[in-house]
Amino acid sequence: MLRTVLFTFIHLFLLAGCSTPLERAERALADGDLLAAEGVYREMLAERPDDVEALYGLGWTWHLAGQTDAAEDTFRRCITVNPESSLGYKGLGSTEMARGNTAAARRAFEEAQKRAPDDLAIRHSVALLELSTGRHAEALALFSSLSDADPKQALYHLGRAEALLWLDRDEEALSASASAVELASDRRTRALSRINRARVLVKLTQDRVTPERCETAALPVYAWLEEAERLLDEAEVVGIVLPELGETRRVVRRRRGAIDDLCPGHRAAAAAKVEDG
Repeated sequence: MLRTVLFTFIHLFLLAGCSTPLERAERALADGDLLAAEGVYREMLAERPDDVEALYGLGWTWHLAGQTDAAEDTFRRCITVNPESSLGYKGLGSTEMARGNTAAARRAFEEAQKRAPDDLAIRHSVALLELSTGRHAEALALFSSLSDADPKQALYHLGRAEALLWLDRDEEALSASASAVELASDRRTRALSRINRARVLVKLTQDRVTPERCETAALPVYAWLEEAERLLDEAEVVGIVLPELGETRRVVRRRRGAIDDLCPGHRAAAAAKVEDG
């Protein structure tokens, strides 16, 4: 979410404790403060116009802001400035993926991997590409290898949870989503991990309740939906606008309404049991 100019100046002052401009920009970017990140990257480029890391960061800022054409132009400049760097190709792969150009995205990521074969971030981008194209088993294998290589990286557990969810391995997805929530540190990942876990919880409620099973099944299902709602509230408080948030909240409420219809009066009973401890 873009901030006012005044807030940006305040935020840049607070970020001054970081040791380098690049670290300040990356911290602002991770926190979803795109205007602050752009400001720092532009300051870096004013001093060093061919700084490939600053160019990549500026391109990624625009990519997150939905300015795909501007991002692509900047990533292509990264390639012109330093053809041996993986950064421009990695960024270009992400913009092509956003456009749905799967083959072009894959070619760009392959070029990135040629230049940095051990880079986990590029492997993560490839895993996201596999996930976006419905190759869920392939995505899971990549995310699992990433989480094995760096168990403290929340994004890798988040990717595993998404792949497991698509593969209908819901209990495993629940475990992976818990790891993502626990490990998430930056604001964007904190929000995404909570939305993901809420989606997993909603999936767990499918086909659990019938009119004949209201007495035994309604209480745990309502508890899962309550937890999902709480997680979405936590994601919203983070303050980053994510389209997945509103859609997931609507799904939670539709599911709760469907259970209400199947089991009239049981929601109040479930709430009373929770209050009684």
